[in-house]
Amino acid sequence: MSLDRTTLAEHRWEGYRYASRIVRAQQPRLAPVLLVGGAFQRKEDWGRLEQGVLDHADVVTVDLPGWGTADLLPDTYGADFLADALDHLLDELGLVNLNVTGGSYGTAVLYRLAQRHPSRVARMVLVGTMVKIPEHAGEDFRHTLELLAAGRMDEFAEASVDLCLTRDPAVDIPRRAALRRILVRRVLKAGPAEIDKYVANTRRLLHRQLIDVRGRFARFP
Repeated sequence: MSLDRTTLAEHRWEGYRYASRIVRAQQPRLAPVLLVGGAFQRKEDWGRLEQGVLDHADVVTVDLPGWGTADLLPDTYGADFLADALDHLLDELGLVNLNVTGGSYGTAVLYRLAQRHPSRVARMVLVGTMVKIPEHAGEDFRHTLELLAAGRMDEFAEASVDLCLTRDPAVDIPRRAALRRILVRRVLKAGPAEIDKYVANTRRLLHRQLIDVRGRFARFP
C-alpha cells in the first residue's frame, strides 16, 4: 500500500502479525534510518524527529509484536524474539546496513539486533536505555499495573508519564507542562488492546534482563 512517499507493509513471524512503514526522502544522502520506540509509541508517532531525518534519509518505522497495530506478544517472549522478528521484517523489505535509533523499551530490541544480525546495522544510537529495571523504578512500574487493575485510568496516565518524563526541575525541558499534558492525553486515549500490550511489555521489562552486555558485537560492515 503506498500513499505519496509512504509505503505500508504487513509481516508475520512465528505466528505473530506486525507491520512496517517506510517514508521516502526526496533527496536521500544517507542510508535509511530505522526508528524503534517505546510504550504507546506507534510507527506513525515520530513527528518532528521523522521530519528532520527525512531531510537526509528514508525513514523506516515499525509496529513490532506487542506495539501499535501488531498482535499482542505474551511476556514470555524476550528481546531475542523481537530482534529476530525485526530482522525478518528488514529481510522482507530488502534493507541491509541501516542507521538505527531506539528509544526506551525499543533500545533492547536494537541492541540485540546489532548483536545477532550485525549486517543490518551501520550506526546505532540508543536513548534512555538500561541493562535492567532498577528496583526503585520497578516499584513504580508495578504501581502502574496496580492502577490499571483497579481501573484508575487517570492516575495510571499520570504515573506512566512520570516514568518517561523526568520530574527533576533542574532539567531544562522546553514547554514541559504542555508536553506533559500531551503525553497524558495520549495515554488516556489508549484503547483496551494498547493497554493489554502495555501490561505484557511492562511484565517483560520487570521479569527479564533485556540487554546482555556480556555478549560481544560482531564487527559492523
